[in-house]
Amino acid sequence: MKTVSDFLGQLWLRFLKPNGPITIPHQTEGKAKRFSDNNSILQKSLETFLQEIIEFRFNLLSEETEYRYKRSEADRFYPVTQRDLNSICMEARRTGIDCWDRDVNRFVYSKEVKEYHPFRQYMERLPEWDGKDRVSDLARRVSSEPLWVEGFHRWMLALASQWMGSGSSTSMSSTGCPTVKWLC
Repeated sequence: MKTVSDFLGQLWLRFLKPNGPITIPHQTEGKAKRFSDNNSILQKSLETFLQEIIEFRFNLLSEETEYRYKRSEADRFYPVTQRDLNSICMEARRTGIDCWDRDVNRFVYSKEVKEYHPFRQYMERLPEWDGKDRVSDLARRVSSEPLWVEGFHRWMLALASQWMGSGSSTSMSSTGCPTVKWLC
């Protein structure tokens, strides 16, 4: 018994695409067979086009993909909108890449786009510490009580350490403060 997809595949082979490497799409052991090499060529040319003209990054804090044109004067990244995706697709089509907006969308919202964490990037770009205690000065703007200054200082250091993913495997409370297991 033939299925509709087998029938349509035969029509495709006979009348629409008589030449070229093609197999009828159907399920084999839970995986779809490759339809044609044209799809992978299109995908590769679109990826190359996008990576040459646009820089994408996935902001881990806002959970948004951001972009900027590489040849632009602006340093700023902008969140990707549907209008931007459509414009990028139109630009790709003008250069001869026969893609659809879903093809651009698939790339932009994939793990092909590098991840970016604003706090980590900020911390990594800071100059070497000059030895001046700025955290205690900041704490004293709220209160000069020694317990407050010491507690705030420790909390800020633990917070910065957590942002950077360093330090010990300290458990954190719901307030973001480290918990001390040996006191319990």
